[in-house]
Amino acid sequence: NLKTNSEKIIEAIKTEDFKIKPEDFKLKNNNLEGCCNSSFIKLGGILRKELNLKETEFVLNIFNNHLLENPMEQKAISGMIRELDRYVQYDEQELALKVLQYMRDAEDATRNDVERALQEKKIRIDKVLNYLAREGYLIKRGRSYHIIKKVEWKDTLINVGKPVPFIVPYFYDVANFNFGDLILIGSKAKYGKTHLAINIIKRLVEQGIKPYYISLETGSRFAEIALQLGLKEGDFYHTFCADPTKIELEKDAVTIIDWLLIVDKAKTDLVFRHFIEQLNKTNGFLFIFQQLKQDGSWFACVDKDTEVLSENGWKRYFQLNKDEKIA
Repeated sequence: NLKTNSEKIIEAIKTEDFKIKPEDFKLKNNNLEGCCNSSFIKLGGILRKELNLKETEFVLNIFNNHLLENPMEQKAISGMIRELDRYVQYDEQELALKVLQYMRDAEDATRNDVERALQEKKIRIDKVLNYLAREGYLIKRGRSYHIIKKVEWKDTLINVGKPVPFIVPYFYDVANFNFGDLILIGSKAKYGKTHLAINIIKRLVEQGIKPYYISLETGSRFAEIALQLGLKEGDFYHTFCADPTKIELEKDAVTIIDWLLIVDKAKTDLVFRHFIEQLNKTNGFLFIFQQLKQDGSWFACVDKDTEVLSENGWKRYFQLNKDEKIA
């Protein structure tokens, strides 16, 4: 049986058993079935085995502009790139789809995590992860892979930057607050973090707000303190959670976390990213208490441009005086 031109290209890409005829490249031919285009598609198919579409197009453009006696038009190269998916098929497509589904659920995972979850051999998982990273489905940071999410675009402005309809306890006179804001309060051990947290709850309850209180500390005395301050059952919601990354905020709610312990300080930014994403998703308002070192500094370093509330008002971290305390 005589093979079609498409079948010949597929075989040539698969076996890489072909030679480029120099005379082909003396033609200016924009017909996708033409000699020059056919040879270029074969080259593109081989490049595509290791490069993504954008990188393949970049290389073909270099060949086109600098090797051909009569270069083809840009639109011809773009057309070839679109055609490549007809000829090049990834041989681990089914496993790649399984890995993508797992990553959508997990959001981030190491190669070992994926290997254990799917019970596949290391060599196959490595191959698929490299392919998905190269194609732009995953991004690798350190030892972990992260799924690249599709952005959810909105065109409404009603609930964006909406001021909170209550007086923010202890902070109302230093800033204006909107839904989606997070207030981070640092305090040394035995300085009354839980007392302050429950006092915030009391002042919110007095304004008709029923807040959510999350304790991350075993043996917390929050209930005893609440009763001493005159709060009663039903005034606020409360729960215990040992892992801060497992906390899911309630929609349109005011939440107090007392107190946030991040065991691996190197993951501080990831924990706060989780809370920022939760606030964006739920349109809530969040207080977080964290413990400070005995000298008043944070266990995890903050960026020099981070805004903090000092004893002299709001400042960027690099603007603080040597002995100036953070509220």
